[in-house]
Amino acid sequence: GRPCIALPPAFGVGRFTVISDPQSAVFGILKWTDPVWDRPGQAGWHELCASHWEQAFTFYRSLFGWKKADAMAMGEKGTYQLFTDGGAPIGEMFNGPAQVAMPCWLFYFNAGPIDAAADRVRKAGGQIVNGPMEEPGKNWIVQCLDPREAMFTLLGTKGA
Repeated sequence: GRPCIALPPAFGVGRFTVISDPQSAVFGILKWTDPVWDRPGQAGWHELCASHWEQAFTFYRSLFGWKKADAMAMGEKGTYQLFTDGGAPIGEMFNGPAQVAMPCWLFYFNAGPIDAAADRVRKAGGQIVNGPMEEPGKNWIVQCLDPREAMFTLLGTKGA
């Protein structure tokens, strides 16, 4: 990967840099001052749509020490490879469909009650493109576009 930008401590929350992997998927690395992964607003799941997920996994394993977890055979869509940082799975990698122009990361942000989170997206000028829909484990997701059409996903619960 190549550095895109490296910045000093960010508002007291940590240090970060933005780089790209060998397949040109851009991502940021943040060293938190106070890491808390499960609170609203934090990325709770990380999904890489790659051109060659096996090669991408080798890169990220050498960078972060990630390990393969379970793999899910998805028929014509190929394999979804879950990965872990030593505990429970934190994301997945897969080969993207032909209509995806280039490799990219999609982040699932913890959002609390999913219907209220979807309403906040709409009120802030974003769009709902898919969902809410139930995922395994009683989680709910809604895929969104922000006002500049950057895609992200919210991960939450059903109910108040």
